[in-house]
Amino acid sequence: MVNVLKTRDEKKNLDSLKMVAHDLRNPIISIRAFSQLILENSKNLEDENKEFLEIISQVSKNLLDLTEKFLEETETPQKKNKLTKQKVNFSTLVNERTKIYKPQADQKNIKIYESYSNVPFLNIDKEKIARVIDNLISNAIKYSFKDTNIFINVFNEGGFVNFVIKDGGSGILLSDQPKLFKKNSKLKNKPTNGEKSHGLGLSIAKQLIEEHYGKIYYQNSEEKGSQFIFKLPIVNNLESIEVQDANFALPQLGNFPIQTSV
Repeated sequence: MVNVLKTRDEKKNLDSLKMVAHDLRNPIISIRAFSQLILENSKNLEDENKEFLEIISQVSKNLLDLTEKFLEETETPQKKNKLTKQKVNFSTLVNERTKIYKPQADQKNIKIYESYSNVPFLNIDKEKIARVIDNLISNAIKYSFKDTNIFINVFNEGGFVNFVIKDGGSGILLSDQPKLFKKNSKLKNKPTNGEKSHGLGLSIAKQLIEEHYGKIYYQNSEEKGSQFIFKLPIVNNLESIEVQDANFALPQLGNFPIQTSV
């Protein structure tokens, strides 16, 4: 009985730590992103102030790495957690998450293009879907070469909202594709600029999408680059709106209509 109570207490403490880590993650991302943005436009800053900003940027990066590693290592992919759903403007959510990663993309001179078509509000767990979007955008930047483009396409089709992201990397080897969404899988292709990759993000993304009765997958192409897609069912959607309307079907690699540059 004592051991059982001890196990329960440990689980409760771990759950509390995970909640704190979740709450800290987004502010850390914002601190790092905007400190980098200021540094990029720091011509008129004094050397001392510039040094302080560089310290803030590096420390926030270290904190973000530790937070993400903790969240990934304590996540149990087989376990379904309770969803906290709310009415979410999905286009706005994607655009906000993309802006956060602009400084990271700018470091490799990568341009991110977004396109939206008839995207409805969704009743989803905003925090969890934001984690999926963050993971896919972060991966796209990590695995893209310098001076390339990333395309994000969000549209409504067949009762699902589709999120499609194509990077400017070398693509994923056929032998690695079956391992993509498995926990702790080691792939042969590596980030193009020495960035760190914990190797757990896609397995967690799959879990979070499936908790929403959606689907996430990788799409093959003869062209270079990787294309990941996730679909969320439009169930109990509360309102339908059109954002930056563009008429197109499910895009293939290299066939994205470009609407805005972030």
